[in-house]
Amino acid sequence: MPRSWPGIEFERPPPAGAGRLFDASCLTCGRREAAERRCFFWSGDGNRIAYVALDLARRAIAWKVVDAAGGEPVPLVDFAPSAAFFGMISFFDQYAASHSVWSPSNDRLVFAGHVTRGGAAPDGDDRVYVLDADGVEEPREIAKGSLAFWSWN
Repeated sequence: MPRSWPGIEFERPPPAGAGRLFDASCLTCGRREAAERRCFFWSGDGNRIAYVALDLARRAIAWKVVDAAGGEPVPLVDFAPSAAFFGMISFFDQYAASHSVWSPSNDRLVFAGHVTRGGAAPDGDDRVYVLDADGVEEPREIAKGSLAFWSWN
């Protein structure tokens, strides 16, 4: 059974697979990147959606952000998730209500793993990164770590 929010609808086809977002107000518009989207997280103010996408052509995993009202997704960074972060995004719907990748100010994301550039394989310990949700600044490495979330306290 699909769940909906204003203008956006989410469904998980059986058996469990990639979540799909599409414009619920336009049945003929089609789904937005349905096959590539693996998980998504609403910003605290409800204005944007951050999601992890698979780019099969480039064999990459990337963070992207899109306005909830519509528009083109903004690619942020290619990355290789840590094992713990991969587990979280695999079951994102169980974490999304209690664990936030969005900052309280809704302008940054946090994730763990490795930033990948030019298809380079990650090496060394996993890192925690803070990412500008507008895609203007480069990701900032803040510490070694395999899992991170924002605290609302």
